[in-house]
Amino acid sequence: MFETPGLAVSLPARALVNANLPASLFAIADLAGADLPANLLAAIDLIEQECRRRKLPLVFIARPEIFIGAAPLAWLKDRLNGIRNHLCITDGSFLRVIPHMRNHMFHYCLAVAEAADAFARLRLRAPELLSTLGLQVNTAFTAGRRAQPPILALPPRGVPTAGETALYRFFLDRRFPERGVARSLAAGVSDPARWKTLSRVTYVPLNETSLHDGAFLDAIGSLLAPAARDPSSGIILGLPEQGTVPQRMQTVLAGLCAARSTAPRMDAENIAFATGDPAASIRHDGGPAIDCIAHAASDFWRQPPKSYAAYATMTVHAPNTRRQDGAPLRTLLRSLLGRDPTLRWRPDADAS
Repeated sequence: MFETPGLAVSLPARALVNANLPASLFAIADLAGADLPANLLAAIDLIEQECRRRKLPLVFIARPEIFIGAAPLAWLKDRLNGIRNHLCITDGSFLRVIPHMRNHMFHYCLAVAEAADAFARLRLRAPELLSTLGLQVNTAFTAGRRAQPPILALPPRGVPTAGETALYRFFLDRRFPERGVARSLAAGVSDPARWKTLSRVTYVPLNETSLHDGAFLDAIGSLLAPAARDPSSGIILGLPEQGTVPQRMQTVLAGLCAARSTAPRMDAENIAFATGDPAASIRHDGGPAIDCIAHAASDFWRQPPKSYAAYATMTVHAPNTRRQDGAPLRTLLRSLLGRDPTLRWRPDADAS
């Protein structure tokens, strides 16, 4: 995909609605004023960095679906100056392919429930689209033996990003989850030093998709009550990315309230919400071993592999609906995480 003389990239049309683009073909600088979501910006930045590292030109195509007739294709070919590779960065609702080009896919937002569901429907209705792809970037999807596009694992390079992380004490009332949010905020930010005295901590980064997976929530919910009774260990629930801190807390508590294995009421000093990855703050100058339990829909590609070295163990939960993707998923996770995680299969979210 990253071949001379360069790479053409298309983006979700609805993400560009408010972008002031100069033409059908544009440069990355033309996106400077666009209000794009953080996960899409991360995907664009990842591709741009790789092109810059390889010293390859990068051009963006505003509406690739219009290039289907002979005349539009001839126009496009003339202006691409020999570029043959097209990467469709998709939100899951579509997969644009341009005739006579090598087409590739980067589904950047599997952690968003709507996007994950949209792509599941797309795979069901048009599985043949996957068979037309040269590569899939940072995903591991199959659609039968004839539709297994090769995987390109592309994690970011350099040092892990270390953003500010705040910890909030966990409260839960299954009848009124909003009360838990209010109490957590009223208690204020927890001191990370409190967590350094524990023997072991389990970190669970959550996202929209994982919070719609009933089986995964049951598994996490089953850990909470035992942890609350064991003052030597702790659990940190990473808040999903979208929304304000109260909104993100509300989303997590609503999901846990629906889980069958969650205790009805809970007030625990050794269970917390986290606004980001807590590893740096609680492992600084010592601290407990940290186990990470994540959902397969997590955006593992947004951190370099070395960032996952902080965890003593890594366990990734995947729904049974993805069992056919088992071998490529293991390969992808090994590359993105820099290690072999434990892969656990869970029943479908709606299974009883």
